[in-house]
Amino acid sequence: MRERFPGYELTLCFHNMMPPKDTLTSIGAEVLEDCLDMRITQTEYAEYEDTSVSLLEKSDFFIFSAHHDKINPDCGATSKLIWSNWDNWRVFLLRKDNEIIGYTIISLAMHDNTIGEVYALEADCIANKKSLLSSATRCAFANNKESVVFMVDKDNINDYNAAKAIGYKEVGYYIGYNIECIH
Repeated sequence: MRERFPGYELTLCFHNMMPPKDTLTSIGAEVLEDCLDMRITQTEYAEYEDTSVSLLEKSDFFIFSAHHDKINPDCGATSKLIWSNWDNWRVFLLRKDNEIIGYTIISLAMHDNTIGEVYALEADCIANKKSLLSSATRCAFANNKESVVFMVDKDNINDYNAAKAIGYKEVGYYIGYNIECIH
């Protein structure tokens, strides 16, 4: 495949389907993401409030973007994407001494307009992760979303525990492969 399509990149994603792993690895595919699909509805939500979480203002965006791009360069919600579609995103921050110590990003404009999706959750401890995730989840429901999706890296026990603590349920999985056809 690499010889037939030099210079191309192929991404294959499987949601709740068992991918043909042996076939994919035999053609040089590497796992990009291996996540648990966690979801919550408003009736399942157990609010965890922390008054130190704040909503990112547009005037502070460039301070956040430098932090986000350094810590999470592979996140699907890039700073450029958030800035270009500002009204579709919400970023919640935790600060200490004016430094960002944690954040979460949620999209309010999924393909299905009834769902919000959490794209990043970065914090130093489970309590801070719960605070941030709860703020993002509450925001989605306040914006008339029926449910929220959070794809949790299956090896990230802290994100998993924070999500479970506020009511998220594991409903499936998502695995993505990448093949670079560079010759």
